[in-house]
Amino acid sequence: MGYFDDLEIVQAMQKLHGYHVSKPINPPYFSLCLLRRGELVVTMDGARHHLKAPFIFWALPGHVYQFLSAEARFRKETIWLDMGGPRARRISRGLAQLSSAGGLGLPLASSMEMALLMLRIINLNRHASEQSIRHRIVVYVEELIGLIYDAAFCGETGVPACFPILEAAEQFKKYPAVRYDPEALAGKYAMSYETFRKKFRRYIGQPPHEFLLSCRMKLAVELMRSGERPIKEIADACGFDDASSFSRMFRKKNGVYPREFRKKMTENIR
Repeated sequence: MGYFDDLEIVQAMQKLHGYHVSKPINPPYFSLCLLRRGELVVTMDGARHHLKAPFIFWALPGHVYQFLSAEARFRKETIWLDMGGPRARRISRGLAQLSSAGGLGLPLASSMEMALLMLRIINLNRHASEQSIRHRIVVYVEELIGLIYDAAFCGETGVPACFPILEAAEQFKKYPAVRYDPEALAGKYAMSYETFRKKFRRYIGQPPHEFLLSCRMKLAVELMRSGERPIKEIADACGFDDASSFSRMFRKKNGVYPREFRKKMTENIR
């Protein structure tokens, strides 16, 4: 089995519905649905959930579901993906652990980004027999699941709730040499530094200072591998005040001083 052959799109569709009531179903596949417009009542194993768009929800094998429109006078729009294969089973196990709406799904601040990905998958799935297309479907599905996890970890307001933190982390990655003012950076996003630090650690997994250091060390390794620039010059390019503090931090993070690292790298090349 190839790397991208462990996921099958069984069915992919976009639907506009009036009022309807479905029969109870026990789906044989993992299904992912984006409610883009309107309201929907979903019964899962006898428990009723009233969903309002935008909302992403899923149906898992081993459970009984029933779907009905919340209001006869409103039309609703849904985008469905039915998936099978080992990758689909891994995805379903992960999503089953998300707790919002009883594990059924998540409310969203916006459905635009997810909708665009799902529509791309629908379009590509029409040509899924072509080897040059199949891998792109899997990439889009994984990107979609990433957006769902973003929404889960950032709270019910969705990705925009943590956008300032993600933006700051991206800034650190792109420009690690900048001497950032922590208080000013937090103030830019209308937060105290303590709030900024806590949110950064929650969403990124490290405090901002540690994450910035890791970005600087990654840049340092890249610069040392790319040429014979002096250590002092590399230290400055990575945002350190002097070569001594850079060398100490490099050893702390990598286990060796910069000159030892360069020597070992040269020996490995030979």
